[in-house]
Amino acid sequence: MNRNAFFAIYQKKPLWLIFLFIVVAVGLNGLFSTINAALNFPFFFDSIWTATIAALFGPVVGVATGILTNFFLEVLAGFTLIHYPFGLCNALTGLIVGLMARSGRFRAINHIVMASLAVTLGNSILGAVIATYLFGGATGIDIDYIMTGLMLAGHGKRI
Repeated sequence: MNRNAFFAIYQKKPLWLIFLFIVVAVGLNGLFSTINAALNFPFFFDSIWTATIAALFGPVVGVATGILTNFFLEVLAGFTLIHYPFGLCNALTGLIVGLMARSGRFRAINHIVMASLAVTLGNSILGAVIATYLFGGATGIDIDYIMTGLMLAGHGKRI
């Protein structure tokens, strides 16, 4: 893709509108993540709006939204340095969804299922690598307790 084609994508939409959507998406991702943490759900709701923004504006804006979301979550948490590394996972969500939407592979239900599977697989692998190498395998969130229980149930005394 040449440079002019890259910038032509963003010339169709005003820059202020893109920034407005990013700010709103980051705020909504933070809100959903905070509600999720308060209710102790073992899900990650901090990338729903990242995927939405990536589908609407493309992969670059999706990646920026993902990284800014995790920076915002880090600020909300008091700079515990747990959320920021996982910004790579959120950015990967924006990249995958944005590329699929840009290539026209986001128009049918089977494309959405493929995007969901690609995001899930990519984030599972990347999240596991981040959790293992930066945090020794445990980050202190509720999903760690579920994984520990599953490992203990499946592996007996080997742990």
